[in-house]
Amino acid sequence: MDMVGGLIEKIGSVIAVRAQELADLRQDMEKIKKELEAMQPVIRHAHKVKDTNRSTVNWVREVKEVALNIEDIIDEFSYLVGEHRGGMWGSMKKYIHRSKNIASWFRISEELKGISAQLKDISDRKMRYSDEEMRGRTGDDAEIRQQRAAVTQIDRDDVYYFGMENNKSTLIEWLTNDKETNCREIVVQGMGGLGKTTLVAQVYNSDAVKRNFEFRTWITISQTYKIRGILKNIMKQFFPEEQDGSNTDMTDRAKKKGEGLNNTDIRKRNQKIHDHMKQKSCLIVFDDIWSVSDWDAVRDIFPVSMCTSKIVYTTRSDVVASSLAREEFIFKLKPLKENEAWELFCKRAFPGSCPSELEVLARELVKRCEGLPLAIVVLGGLMFSKKTVSDWKKIHSSVFSLMIANQRVKDILKLSFDDLPYQMKNCFLYCSVFPEDSLIDKDKIIRLWVAEGFIEGNEGRTMEEVATSYLDELISRNLIQDVFLDDINDIKGRRIRIQDLVREIAKAMSKEENFCMLYSGRQAQIENRTRRFLLSEMEEEDNVLQNINEMCHLRALIVFQSAESLLPCTLKELTRSAFRSLRVLDLDGVISIDSLPNAVGNLFNLRFLSLHGTKVRELPESIGSLHNLQTLDLTFSKVDKLPNGIIKLKKLRHLMICDWYSPTKMPGSISDFKDMQTLLGIRAKSHVVQEVGNLTQLRSLGFGELRASDGAKLCASLAKLNNLVNLSIKSDERNDELQLETLTPPQCLSEVQLRGKLAVLPLWLGSLGNLTRLVLTQSLLREDPIPPFQFLPKLAYILLDGAFDGQKMHFQAGGFPSLVTLRIIWLTRLNEITIEEGAMKKLKRLELYDCKYLKQLPIGIEHLTKLKELRMSFMSNEFMERLRPEGEDHWKVKNIPIIRNHWKHIDHCFSRMPW
Repeated sequence: MDMVGGLIEKIGSVIAVRAQELADLRQDMEKIKKELEAMQPVIRHAHKVKDTNRSTVNWVREVKEVALNIEDIIDEFSYLVGEHRGGMWGSMKKYIHRSKNIASWFRISEELKGISAQLKDISDRKMRYSDEEMRGRTGDDAEIRQQRAAVTQIDRDDVYYFGMENNKSTLIEWLTNDKETNCREIVVQGMGGLGKTTLVAQVYNSDAVKRNFEFRTWITISQTYKIRGILKNIMKQFFPEEQDGSNTDMTDRAKKKGEGLNNTDIRKRNQKIHDHMKQKSCLIVFDDIWSVSDWDAVRDIFPVSMCTSKIVYTTRSDVVASSLAREEFIFKLKPLKENEAWELFCKRAFPGSCPSELEVLARELVKRCEGLPLAIVVLGGLMFSKKTVSDWKKIHSSVFSLMIANQRVKDILKLSFDDLPYQMKNCFLYCSVFPEDSLIDKDKIIRLWVAEGFIEGNEGRTMEEVATSYLDELISRNLIQDVFLDDINDIKGRRIRIQDLVREIAKAMSKEENFCMLYSGRQAQIENRTRRFLLSEMEEEDNVLQNINEMCHLRALIVFQSAESLLPCTLKELTRSAFRSLRVLDLDGVISIDSLPNAVGNLFNLRFLSLHGTKVRELPESIGSLHNLQTLDLTFSKVDKLPNGIIKLKKLRHLMICDWYSPTKMPGSISDFKDMQTLLGIRAKSHVVQEVGNLTQLRSLGFGELRASDGAKLCASLAKLNNLVNLSIKSDERNDELQLETLTPPQCLSEVQLRGKLAVLPLWLGSLGNLTRLVLTQSLLREDPIPPFQFLPKLAYILLDGAFDGQKMHFQAGGFPSLVTLRIIWLTRLNEITIEEGAMKKLKRLELYDCKYLKQLPIGIEHLTKLKELRMSFMSNEFMERLRPEGEDHWKVKNIPIIRNHWKHIDHCFSRMPW
């Protein structure tokens, strides 16, 4: 649903539910609702023809600004009504509240009247942008498709072919190898600007391909939208002799009669193409596929499974690629390697070789292009006329903003944004608010999207699950990138990043849409309609406080560590009533903050509050007034006690308090937190352990100080949490055992962390088919912990930190089929590890820390043919001597690319955190 549609629904809901309190306001709200309903079809259509008409674009933006103002008013209205309805003093308290808020009611009434008049003025101008006029200008979606096609033609420039000889050879082999019957459909996939079209064009025009196919045809899907257009284009290229006046195409005859292509015509044409491909060897290229639906409409026409003809597709989307071809015939185009990128840049930037005085700066700029040929070529052209070091330094800081001024770059990259569904566009733009090279936590960005109101839940799915699907789609479209857990690049981590050039495009779009503003100093001009404000730098003489006072529509304040100096004062300003629309207050890592003003309770619309890494020691009792709060992040702050008001926050979905070394006591019952999905850092008191079973929406749970006597209660509660994915438990004392044997675990558990002594390893661990990460800390197991879970199909990460008090560990053949990382730490009695051939076939990283009785490498380590990294620290001298070039074990590790010996103290950060 688009923003205006959601707002119409919200107004309707308020009118229906708050009828008694509306009184004089009902009429204005209904007028506004009707105006928005009339505008909605025009806005929806305008989204499809974005940027084709500047007046239309400006009109839509104006409507969106007004819609945001309306939403702010409705939120405040709902808050005031809630205040008026609540209370224990009956009618007397209602009267007091009504009197106390009389100014607010009056202001809301006046604002609604003003907005109603503003909407009417906008609506009167709407006649110039009627549906019929826009259809006449745009011809359905054809103009968008033509824009895509024009950009695709640009991308066929031969210069982007640099460094692709091996790629070309592979594709030609796939196309000309008639013995490989499964290779009938091939996909070349990658982000915009990598040179997909250029590569395929080189293959298409190669002599080998020309000799191998009797007919070749190139169809840019973007050039057409309907089946008729695709078929007509194919027919023209397959049967050019039929396109003269003597043999008019059946579609043209239908068009002359004013009719569409009928079913009989379609069947005849389909059959003709079908027969032609069976009788002749044909190569068809479908360039620039954006969605599965583009192709599904015509796919059955082509009999590739029963002939020698072949099809090549290009697409930016991973999902589309997977739907079009077998995995082994999806060619994922990679960025250029460092040396290739440098050669391409020099070829464009210098008549000869790179001058020595410019090389350091030049290499730094090329590195920032991240191997994207489009970026490198444009950068080279940009720098061609710059001859001195001072010229290069001037352009260094603004290089990407200058690059997107190039229309070619902007068009190619912006297509991916324009193709996004409306509801995903704001989500993508939000990723651009983080500084360059930021690693963005996936859970955090999802919670920010939800807090901002970008996500709507649907039947059977939470808002967070919908947001996760959006995140996956943005990754699939190569607009954002997964950040892997380590340099092995095999285990996906919990963070994402946005490529610098893509981020610059997103920033430009954000500015156009008034989506957010990044404040980096006194020179910035701030408008009072700013919705999202990011503080990245401040100076003592900065006038940022005065500027913030003017931002009465502010919805989000996100502060980065470099802008922390004036934050305590800024917070006092923020808690004034002028900031009643604030939904997000993110102070992550701002160490100058050591307290929150009591007036923070005035931010009634706040949905997201992060004090992660601050020095705040306690929360004010007024925090209980934040009835809309969804996310409260106190991790790595100094907070060690929660105020009583915390239990009033019934809409909390994510409460993260501290690490499990110092869990925090909950001041009351948790049973009413029905929407809670994340609960981390809570002290496992007996009543909390029992009540947690009522929180059936929980996905992540982290308890500390669990007593052995409460183990059975916890097992009974956990059995009710069918949605639980992440579980972290720490025992009360080091010598107090975790009693978890009776647990019937939720089968969707994918991450488990247990810290504390275990008499035996719980049998249920071996039944978790979805388990991907396992951390056992201070378990002091007497029996080898490996056998019970070695055949779990998805287990990719294991950390054993003081988990085993025995001497021998054994990895059987066929065990741990998906394991990528194995960390063995502080097993003080371990003296032998045996790895059978066929065990841990995918292991890429092995870490051995502080196992002083282990005198040699694991027996059979040579069988780990995929091992890329071996890390060690605090191992015995004998162990290390055997690894030296002249040592007995050197032959076993000489082919491992990375071997590291850390003599510094190891920070066991992962084992300390319950999430």
